[in-house]
Amino acid sequence: DTAVNKTIINMNPKTQAEFDEFQKALVERIQKCQSSRPYVQFLDKFIRELALPMKDVEVRKFASTLTALANEKQKAGRDSKSKKKTNKKAAVVTAPSSQKVDINDYSRGYEDFDDFM
Repeated sequence: DTAVNKTIINMNPKTQAEFDEFQKALVERIQKCQSSRPYVQFLDKFIRELALPMKDVEVRKFASTLTALANEKQKAGRDSKSKKKTNKKAAVVTAPSSQKVDINDYSRGYEDFDDFM
């Protein structure tokens, strides 16, 4: 833990690869606290503080990324709930051949035109 903390403190990323390594180390360290009660509030404040010096366009892009992630999680949650509910296939019931209705038989006295006006 202290080795990771010292590594994070000593990091000064300049290239994309260095930023990727820095991001991985930060995420690993921060996610260790996710079972803590104030974790969500911490992330909210942390992200806000990180975004304060950013341009509005950059913040909107970041917000769009978070919105897309939230939508994906919501859809995954809905899909998992619907799979639980629809695991049983609906049985198709057909009438015995003696009870089938002849759809071409117009002699049954259905005169819809008499009810018109």
